[in-house]
Order: sequence, then structure tokens, then C-alpha cells
Amino acid sequence: MVVSMPIDHQSFLEKEGVLPRFLVIKALEALWQGKEIDFTHSKGYKQLSQEDKGFSKLLYLTVIRTSGQCDALIDSLVLKKIEKRNMMIRDILRLGIVQHHFLKTPAHAIVTTALHLIDHLNQKNFKPFIHAVLSKILRDEHKFLIKETGVDKNFPEWMFKRWRNSYGLGKAQEIAFAFSREAPTDFTLKTDLGLWTEKLNGKILPFNTIRSYHQSIIESLEGYHEGEWWIQDWSSSLPVKLLNPIKGKKALDLCAAPGGKTAQLITYGLDVTAIDNSAHRLKRLHENLKRLKMHATIIQEDAITWKSKDKFDYVLVDAPCSGTGTFRRHPERRFLRKENDLDSLLEIQEKILLTGLKHLANEGTLIYCTCSLEPEENSQQIEKALAQYKTIERVPFTLEEVQGIKSILTPSGDIQVLPFELSEFGGADGFFIARLKKKQVIPK
Repeated sequence: MVVSMPIDHQSFLEKEGVLPRFLVIKALEALWQGKEIDFTHSKGYKQLSQEDKGFSKLLYLTVIRTSGQCDALIDSLVLKKIEKRNMMIRDILRLGIVQHHFLKTPAHAIVTTALHLIDHLNQKNFKPFIHAVLSKILRDEHKFLIKETGVDKNFPEWMFKRWRNSYGLGKAQEIAFAFSREAPTDFTLKTDLGLWTEKLNGKILPFNTIRSYHQSIIESLEGYHEGEWWIQDWSSSLPVKLLNPIKGKKALDLCAAPGGKTAQLITYGLDVTAIDNSAHRLKRLHENLKRLKMHATIIQEDAITWKSKDKFDYVLVDAPCSGTGTFRRHPERRFLRKENDLDSLLEIQEKILLTGLKHLANEGTLIYCTCSLEPEENSQQIEKALAQYKTIERVPFTLEEVQGIKSILTPSGDIQVLPFELSEFGGADGFFIARLKKKQVIPK
């Protein structure tokens, strides 16, 4: 959803630095109302200078990533709790804390722009309060430093509790800390890894993903328009790489859009059929494959009800999921998820997995994957499938196949990447991968 932000541009431009902060405040207001917004597509954002675009986006994402820690600091300084109807006041304080503790913004700019925001938002009665709280924080830097040990506060309580129950307190805290970091940019290459590592000023990760730590407009990078690479997180690239398919075989990609894994399957020389039920997402898939100069059979259908007489040697089920492994890139989604979201997702995942199994040829291989950290969506789905369908078996991944990265292998031989994996390189999206094989059915 793109939130419209009507503003008097001229009055803002007369006060340097206010407009980008105002856009952040309005975006946060929409988020707390449960709206998933596209911050960088708002009307006001597009009218910012390149410098202010970068600043406002970083400010917005950092406030979301650290909101719980900011609130703990605010509540320690404010005797009377800030009421929900005055959430905007809390957001202005959050902006001040984030600018001071994380972005190193000069103190005078923090206070001045905060007071201008108060004026514009018709909250002048709060000017003394805002001034007093911000001044206290700015005056005593060491006393009010936000501690890394409080990162669990940046997530809904039920969510962190789930991770603690699934992985233990230590790993749950590591997950929360990993999600507080900004995600680098990962590239999957069509050809010539060495050449494009240098051109993209990147570093080669295991499994030949290129990672760049330089924030750039993707479309401006060399090789984009030539279709030499595409953006794909390291974790997301693993399912197809671990499929290790044979050229010329038939592959089915269910829930294919926006097409990163589809493109990977094509690079292996497979005859690919890509299914997705969203016209909007399929438009992106078409655009991406066109840029990459690739071809696949693309079908707009519901993966649950789609039927074909064809059988496929390889099936990829990248199932719709809660997305709890992707909060580095989409930190706002932690506040849009509800505790009971899994109820409907689990049924959808089971049905799509069944579609994949129905279309899998004898001795064919199916990869089931999600970008979730929740066992119900991952290992438990595999256990249910194995119990229900006697013609399939799990094929565990080996230590050699995962290039010695023992930490991502589960006791059952599946893969569960946690967000702090590759922490020395900047982390990774949380991801689950399981491999199933259909047994050859011998007629009696």
C-alpha cells in the first residue's frame, strides 16, 4: 500500500531537514494503524533530494528496528505514560533518540526539527515536554545509551517468546540482534563470477553469491540492463543450488514470482514451468526474465488447484509463509504479523506441497522451502507429509553439500538458516529447506 502524504512543500522547504522527518512520522503513523506501506514510493519521498531520500529511509528503518529500545528509554524518563492517541509524540521522541544514538545527527538539528514538527502537527502544547525529554537525552549521553541486550524489546512479546521456545534464549537473542542490522545486497550471477565481483565491488560468499556493502540504486549498477545478475539473498539462492539439477530436465516452480529461483532453474538449462496466482507479481516475473533474457512457460493459476498431465523431474515449492526470516530487509513486517497468522498459512502450505507431490515424476526431487523461522511452517510440515504420503522420502543434505557449514544442518538433515548465520559477512535471511524424493512405484 502506498500512503498519500499531502503536505505544504513550500513551508517545509523553508525549514531545512523537516520534510524528510515529517514523511517518516506519517509513515510510522500508518504502520501503527496496521497498514503495510511502501515508504519509498510516497509522493513526498519522490520529491526529496538524493541525500534526504537516503537519510529519511535510514531514519524510518532504524526507528522500526529499535522502537522497543527507544520506548524503554522514553518510559524511563517520562513519569506519565504517553497515551495511544498521542503516539505521534512518542514517534517524535523515537526519531530524536535514533538520530542521536545511531545516526550521530548534531544535537541542535535534532531539537530544532522536532520542535518544527510539533508546530506543523498542531501539537504545540507538547513543545516544552519534547524539548525537556530530548535535552535530557542529549545532555547525558553515557547514562542513556541504548544497550544491545535490550534488542528483544523491538519485537512483539509473543514473537520473541516463540523464538525462545523454538531455539532457546541465547539463539533467540542472537536472532533479535541480527534483525537490528541493515541487510547488505546479494547478487546471483549468470556468468563470470570473478569479473562481476570486481565490477560490483563485492565479496564472494559460500555458494558463489556476491555480497556488496555499498548502498546504490540497483538500476544504476553496471550489468543491470544487460541482465548479467539479479538481486537475491544468499539464503534464498540455496534451494536451487542444492537441487543440483541435470540439464534438459523438466522443472516446476510453484509460487514462482518475482522469479529469482525461476531464473536460477533456467541457468541450469532446465525446461521451466512457473506458476503464480498474482497478476501483479507475475508482471514482475515477466519483466525480470525479459531483463535477464530468459524464457519460461509462465501460467497464472492458483498453485493449490492447478492441474496438469505433465510430470516434472524437479519441483520447487517456495511456500507462502509468515516471512519471519526476512525482518532485516522488511523490519516493518514484525508489527504487521499476528500470533494467529499461522493458522491459515499452514493449510495453504500443506495443499501447495500436495500439488507439488502430485506433479512430481517417479524418482523426481522436490524442494520445499520458506523464509520462515517457525517450525510449524518448516520441519513439522515435512513430518506431516512423510507420515501421510508413503511414496515419498526425505533426502537429508550432507555436510559436504552445505560446504561444511554445519550450523545450518538440522538433526533430520534439513537446512534451517538463522539470521545470524554468516554474521562475519553481515548475516542472512532466515530460511528453511527440505529435500524430498518420490519413490519409484513398481506395478504389481
